[in-house]
Amino acid sequence: MQIFDSFSTASTPPDSTYVDPDPSTTYDPHPAVTSVQKTLEGLAPEQFGGIYQTKDGVVHVGIVGDMSAPTGAATAAAPSDELQFPAQHTWADLQAISDQLTAEMASNPSGGLVSVSADAETNRVDVGVSDVTSPLAQSIKTEYGDAIAIFADDPIEPLVGVYPDRDKYHQPGYAGLNIYLPKNAPRAAGRACTDGFGYHANPTGISDERGFYTAGHCVYDLLPTQEWNQGGQRFGVYTRNGFRAKSNCDCGTITTDNTSTITFRHSSNIVAIAPGVHPVHITRREAVNSGQKGDVIEVSGARSGLVVGTITVGGQGETHLFGGTIPLRHLYVAELSSPVYPGDSGAPVFQGPDFNGQATAIGILLGRDPKDFKKIYFSQNAWVEFQLRVTTSTS
Repeated sequence: MQIFDSFSTASTPPDSTYVDPDPSTTYDPHPAVTSVQKTLEGLAPEQFGGIYQTKDGVVHVGIVGDMSAPTGAATAAAPSDELQFPAQHTWADLQAISDQLTAEMASNPSGGLVSVSADAETNRVDVGVSDVTSPLAQSIKTEYGDAIAIFADDPIEPLVGVYPDRDKYHQPGYAGLNIYLPKNAPRAAGRACTDGFGYHANPTGISDERGFYTAGHCVYDLLPTQEWNQGGQRFGVYTRNGFRAKSNCDCGTITTDNTSTITFRHSSNIVAIAPGVHPVHITRREAVNSGQKGDVIEVSGARSGLVVGTITVGGQGETHLFGGTIPLRHLYVAELSSPVYPGDSGAPVFQGPDFNGQATAIGILLGRDPKDFKKIYFSQNAWVEFQLRVTTSTS
């Protein structure tokens, strides 16, 4: 639940500094957390134990050792907030443990490690394993002691499926609607997912590209330029995939409008909600790693429709094994009010609209817990933009 200006170095390529492509539309729902963290990381990084904000608005700051100087600095950074300070482990130590276990998971996906998440609230690293009685679990306990917590966990279940859909044609395109491969597709004909937020990019520096991104596992095995349909008509072509590129991001793009090659559909900042319900307009993008536990979200899946829930793992997110083979990083976890089903992969996750009519892009859905269909996992929107080198449409 920590906020970062950039993604952790263990999770990204060498050019890991995150440069916001459109800072005027970036929204931080927890600015006090950002302010205090920057202050303490600059003043006393060796004492900083993590930070999070609870639903009652209280900012909890972890400080290890002598609290006099860090406490004063934190209070000065957020004078109007109630702050709390105890911690046993530094955030740097917890992050180092998380990075070590993540590397182990990536090197041996079938070894029994399922998820890793540094948790500022408990001041420890939560480690999910397939068998809590296994030698692996015991060795982790022995090595890291009370800095970790072991629990039983399962790999993420993807949500690709063919289903009776709410298939409508929109021009320009909307997020949250059914997209599918035509019957004559050479691979996986009829596969259905949900289109996520609209994007724009300029990959060549010559021609503008627009389209929608979706879950990477929806497009990972397709031939280049494979066409997708939506609303009974051509929607766009598969163009790039972070999933295939081993970027540890379950994300990919479907280009609908490229001035040099194709114009099937124009992209938009609109999210479809349900038949007869006014759609939502995305006007903001959530800042890197700024989601917090308890934040309310909404998901618009092509099969399940609009579902409301709350984030249970936010901040930098967690690393979680997808389908038993690929560790995905910077994932948020949420509990929903009702289940999601196959066909919802790629669905937009957002907040709002607020009283000003502004809705905020938070991420895209990629899967659910195989035993709890209300527990979902989604990729942070900023992580998707970073890996695909695109910008979410906000107008």
